[in-house]
Amino acid sequence: MATSSGEPTPNRASPSEDEAFGVEDVHWDPQQPEESLQRLCAHNVSFAKRKIRWYFNEAEKNGKSSRWLRLPIIGLLTLGALCPLVEATRVEWGAGLSAWGYVLFALAAGLYALDSHYGFSTGWTRNTATWLAIRGLLVDFNHEWAIWTGKQSRDWREGVKMCNEFRKKVEDAVVEETKVWGAAEERARKELGQSVDQASSP
Repeated sequence: MATSSGEPTPNRASPSEDEAFGVEDVHWDPQQPEESLQRLCAHNVSFAKRKIRWYFNEAEKNGKSSRWLRLPIIGLLTLGALCPLVEATRVEWGAGLSAWGYVLFALAAGLYALDSHYGFSTGWTRNTATWLAIRGLLVDFNHEWAIWTGKQSRDWREGVKMCNEFRKKVEDAVVEETKVWGAAEERARKELGQSVDQASSP
């Protein structure tokens, strides 16, 4: 797309994209610092709520995937353990069941490896801990903000500092979760590589 002069227009992110990345502009009017401060506060509170909602939804998705994998793993392990026991009873139809027990164990191990590689169970724990932590930060900030705004005399600069400190705490919680996720991904890749090497070795 070009301007009327024929020059290409610079790419600009839409408001929704800016909001998704948490970089939307907050209008500050030097002539109305109190009103501007309220906008800044609302902006940071909205950012925290979006992070809480995102991590909560991710935790729900990972939790469902983890539960769906856990059920067949338990079932396969149970059936695999029963196979040699049934064969030991010497019933006619139970002959050779011990070998099938190993097959069931292998299938259970494969599902467990799938969960470990994609991190469904660990992701549920990590995401749940993160949205709970951010929710705690938001509750504390709301209480502190209510106390500060109830003061007879207050300096709007102190309010700006409170908002910035709150935003930084939320950002730190996201960064910490990302570091844990990255370490888990690296560990999963190494474990997968080791499994492939062991399977391919004579």
